[in-house]
Parts: sequence; C-alpha cells; structure tokens
Amino acid sequence: MPHRFLAAACLLLLAAHAVAFEAPPLTAEEAAAAAADYQKYCALCHGADRQGNASDNAPSLRSQSLLRTGFPELILFTIAYGRRGTPMGGYFDEIGGPMDNAELYRLTRWLKEQVPVEAIDLPREPIAGDARRGREIFAAHCARCHGAEGESGEGMVGPAIGNPALLALAPDAFLRYAIENGRDGTEMAAFAGVLSADDIDAVTAYLRSLETHWPAEAT
Repeated sequence: MPHRFLAAACLLLLAAHAVAFEAPPLTAEEAAAAAADYQKYCALCHGADRQGNASDNAPSLRSQSLLRTGFPELILFTIAYGRRGTPMGGYFDEIGGPMDNAELYRLTRWLKEQVPVEAIDLPREPIAGDARRGREIFAAHCARCHGAEGESGEGMVGPAIGNPALLALAPDAFLRYAIENGRDGTEMAAFAGVLSADDIDAVTAYLRSLETHWPAEAT
C-alpha cells in the first residue's frame, strides 16, 4: 500500500476521533450491531465472551487493565491495521478489510462499554531504564509466557509484546502499566511488589529496544 494512502487513512481516523469518542453511549441497535461484528470477526481468537486465548495467543478484551490504558487509540488502530507478524489482520476497508470507519469506531466503543472503567491518559514520554538488565529480568520472569524476545508462539499463553507493530503504537507507559498492574482475568500477574520500580523500568526499556529487533514477517 502506498505511504500516502496509509497516511490518508490515518488522518481519516484521527479526524473523526474527537467526535466519535465524545459521542453518547451506543444505542441498543448500535450495540447489537457491534456485538454481531465482534462475534463475526473477533470471537474466533479472542473468545465468544472476550476472554482471550481462544486461538493464536489473542489477549483478553475484557481486561480492565487493557481497556483502561488501551482505549481508544491503541485498540482502534489495532483493529483497523492489525499486527503484522501475528495472526491479527487489519479490518479497515481502506486496506482491504471488511469494516468501514463508522463500524470500527462502533466496535471500539462497544468493547469499552463492556468494561466499566475510566480510560487513563497515559504520558507519552519514554521511560529511562537499563535495557540490558531488563533483558535478564525478562528472561527470568516473562519469557516463559511471551517468548525470549516477546515473539510469543505455540504453547505460550502471553501475546507477542515484542511485536514491532504493537511497540510502534504503545507508549512506554502502556507497557509499564501492564507489567506493574498485570492484566486482570488473565495469567498476566502484577509485578508490583515482585520487581522494584527500577526493574520494571528496565523491562520496559528492554521491550522498547525490541521495536526494530526482530522481523515482522507475516505468519
């Protein structure tokens, strides 16, 4: 896809952002349509009840921790453009997917409405940490579920947190929040009290270092 085409698609999403997420709650008809879209496009991997890990290490979409920090941009853009290098494809019709702009916003809002938490406005500043130390900590505490370099894979329960497409969207604070607070309703435990603040910063820095480290080939 030409870069200018992708840029135009991104601008289209961004232009509608303020209106879509300041909108009133979905109507019953809109919610029913979004729920049907979820079952049609998402349930196979994320589970009929959004519980995650139904297939391909797909994360839980009912985790309060995820919805608190991933709504709206990260969730919206992941649905729209997918995660190259993972089974998660892009659903935006501008890149050949089955959903138009309004349907993407409707599904994103529906996911949030299923989880009664307030979204957090995460800081965008990078987190300073010792990435080499973080790699050692990651190997000891995280690799069993996420893979040695966050690539995930068969037999693992954690998603591919080293995926470059994820890291391109997720600020350091998103990664750190997940490490510190875990993902409720999943096997991802909170590491607050297990790791020091400096250790959590180190793991965050290590994950950031993976952004261009492993090739994002389609699987």
